[in-house]
Amino acid sequence: MAHMVEQVTPQDQASALDRTGRLQRAGASFGVAAGKTVAKVHEAAALVAERAEKVKEEKPIQLLAVLAGLSAVAGFAIRLWRVSRNA
Repeated sequence: MAHMVEQVTPQDQASALDRTGRLQRAGASFGVAAGKTVAKVHEAAALVAERAEKVKEEKPIQLLAVLAGLSAVAGFAIRLWRVSRNA
């Protein structure tokens, strides 16, 4: 079987460089978007932590009541799920 040799033309090289440049710009754009997203997530996490601390300081009994209610609902849901899987 004869080997075929493909010649690369200057137009092919220019096209490859153009594609590489577009890929690099897309990667840079993605990096900027990811950085902004991470910054927003950090801001949101800090806000949630601040609000949680405020609630903990101002309304500790109500916080405990909410946590107890959520725990009871979660326990009930898990119990129903286990019963339905064993039936």
